[in-house]
Amino acid sequence: MKVLSLDSVGGASGDMLLAALIDLGADFERIVALIQTITPEPLAITRTAAADAGLHGTRVTVATPAPTVWIADAPAHDHAHGVNGHDHGAHDHEPGAHRHDPAPHGHPEAGMAVNPAPACQARHTHAAGHAPHAPHRNLADILAILEHPAIPAATRRLAAATFRRLAEAEARIHGTTPDAIHFHEVGAADAIADIVGGCYALDLLGVGAVRIGPLPAGCGTLRCAHGEMPNPAPATQRLLEGFTLVQTDEPSELVTPTGAALLATWRAELAPAPDRGVILRSGMGFGTRRLRLRPNVLRSTLLEA
Repeated sequence: MKVLSLDSVGGASGDMLLAALIDLGADFERIVALIQTITPEPLAITRTAAADAGLHGTRVTVATPAPTVWIADAPAHDHAHGVNGHDHGAHDHEPGAHRHDPAPHGHPEAGMAVNPAPACQARHTHAAGHAPHAPHRNLADILAILEHPAIPAATRRLAAATFRRLAEAEARIHGTTPDAIHFHEVGAADAIADIVGGCYALDLLGVGAVRIGPLPAGCGTLRCAHGEMPNPAPATQRLLEGFTLVQTDEPSELVTPTGAALLATWRAELAPAPDRGVILRSGMGFGTRRLRLRPNVLRSTLLEA
């Protein structure tokens, strides 16, 4: 049995997990082919070499080709029903420490800013002078996409469990039901790519068990339309129940809701790692933003039990 061990220095987000598994040996071309087959919107997916603090690995960028900008959410947006990985529920907050894109308008997991920063932001595509929303999908919409016949059964099971877990965490935070949660940015194609791509990478590597080391927590508060909230955001904190956290002095959201949902799902759905194993190889997955005091990297190790 193959065992995946994850050791986080800079945190964990959807793109960092995907990069760490690709650097470990998961077939990038096959992952891209699957993602581009199932996602409703076109995507540009790139793999680049990355390095920091003497460590070398991979950075994966997932972006929509249309030009995008970040603007403050309009009052009409009800983030209490969001699921983006941020903390508006399914919105992925990745405030930037783990952005896919080097530009400030990258991955959907970047909707919440660490204080001090502008009010909570959401990603929009500009067209003809206005900014329409990225697709807002509910859990049923996401699960329907995951029924695509190109997705292997094991990948579908893990990806669906990840989205359910994310919706459940958001619903508990906002006092509603998982079916009522709307996946705003996280329902966009690039977030689907992170979750499906990460779960498919596990499948390609033959991983049957997982071990997850202590996770770093950022400091300070997050500012969004609801006001100030603690870092990690409430939905992320909920998803990380049972994990060991280590407090850092980084004023960034280090573990994002999407990253937390993937880690929690893999730990729940895969076998616990045995005490002994032979190291086969290791990889490094990098986030985009440079952190203040540590490299923004997640190490992955593949072992034979």
